[in-house]
Amino acid sequence: GNMGVWALSLAGKFGRVITFEPDPVNFRALVHNTSTAKNILSLPCALGPKGGQWCDLEREAGNAGAHQVTLGDVAPTITLDSLNLPALDLLYLDIEGFEMPAIIGALETIVKYKPVIAIEDKGLSARYGYEQGEAEKFLASHGYEVVARPHRDVVMVCR
Repeated sequence: GNMGVWALSLAGKFGRVITFEPDPVNFRALVHNTSTAKNILSLPCALGPKGGQWCDLEREAGNAGAHQVTLGDVAPTITLDSLNLPALDLLYLDIEGFEMPAIIGALETIVKYKPVIAIEDKGLSARYGYEQGEAEKFLASHGYEVVARPHRDVVMVCR
């Protein structure tokens, strides 16, 4: 979610956008900046491998888009699967190394809807116990293949 730039862009292309932002300051900016788009639902939480946990953020000074999830008591962590979505066309995960845990918590939804998946992979996943490229390999084991590599992102589709 961050401050809403991507959510607003995607809202013009999709019927509904759901975005997640665990940082309270960023969340307030996200809600403010997306208030004119009626098809954006912003949730003050992080995506993870299981619900019922709480997180905080290790904040990157001067870069509100580079905060990393840590254990704490600032925001809840939920799974995408727990939302029981009626559809999913695109799953875009730019969550500073926490992509693999979020994918684990979204696996039922991914298998059910086979969305296009875009993940950022710049080597930050090691702090969570995952090697760089592990999310890509995991998704490949579920029928996904890479179709583009813009910058440090990996875009995958299920064939």
